[in-house]
Amino acid sequence: MLRVLPATIVDLDALESLEMQVFDHDRFSRRQFRHLLTKAHGITLKAQKQNNIIGYMTLLTRTCNHTMKIHSLAVDKNSQKCGVGTLLLRQAEQVAADYERTSLKLEVSEDNPIACRLYLSHGYTLQGRRPHYYQNGSAALIMKKNLANLEHQP
Repeated sequence: MLRVLPATIVDLDALESLEMQVFDHDRFSRRQFRHLLTKAHGITLKAQKQNNIIGYMTLLTRTCNHTMKIHSLAVDKNSQKCGVGTLLLRQAEQVAADYERTSLKLEVSEDNPIACRLYLSHGYTLQGRRPHYYQNGSAALIMKKNLANLEHQP
């Protein structure tokens, strides 16, 4: 059974391993993960099947802002196209609603068509482009989803 739960410092090794498997560049370091899990203004969610973490998402919650940022989303390569990303996005919307945020925004590499399609299929709209944003020189597409019209789900 697939579940989405808050990640904790106990998950550090598994999150770092997933990061190394999924991303070729712009990876979170162990130190960055530790900060995200213990000190950052946000939440890290893990998608867990049995006892294995097969995906994660980090959300940043800035104070005095109505927008929550999806900082990173990663899904194990063997679990892609199985609904893990969708489940994490739905949970992100719930978290944003719980924090009384009216929108979610993110940057995604334009060289990642799978992720771009995922976001577009879930109602995110293109807001702009940042050239040479990532370490490999690729541009970031800026996307946003308005949550104001979504119902709060228990």
